[in-house]
Amino acid sequence: LEPVTDAHLEFLVVVYLNSVTSDMPAHVRVGVKDLPDAHFFQGPHTLQTDGLVRRFGNDAPGFRRACNALGGRPLDMADAAFELRPLPKIPVCFLLHVADEEFGAGITVLFDRSISRHLAADAIWALVNWVSMALLRGF
Repeated sequence: LEPVTDAHLEFLVVVYLNSVTSDMPAHVRVGVKDLPDAHFFQGPHTLQTDGLVRRFGNDAPGFRRACNALGGRPLDMADAAFELRPLPKIPVCFLLHVADEEFGAGITVLFDRSISRHLAADAIWALVNWVSMALLRGF
C-alpha cells in the first residue's frame, strides 16, 4: 500500500465511500447549472478549469492524449471530448472548445444526473479540480 499524498483524493475517497448509493448512472448528462446545488458553484467555488484552457485551448491532440492516459472514453462532442470515470459510478465529461477567430477557448464539464445522489456539491467541486490537475500532470 502507498500512502495518499493528494488531499483532494483523500477527501474524495472518504466522502465517496460514506455517501455512495446503489444507484447506477442515469446516462443523462447535465451541466453544473442543472445540479440541485447549482448556486454553490459560483465565486470561489467556480469549477477550476482555467489551467486546462491555458494548456489545451489550442491543443486538441494534447487534450486527447491526456484524457486517453486517464482511461477516458472519447465522445463525439465539441472539438474534443471525453468521459472519465474518476470514481466508480461517477462519470464526468470534459469537453474542449478550441479557440478560433470568433470565440476563446473553453472547457465544459458535464455530469451524470445521478452525481448528486453520490456526492455533495463540495465533493463535486473537489472532484473536478482533482481530475483537472490529473489531466495537467500528464504534461
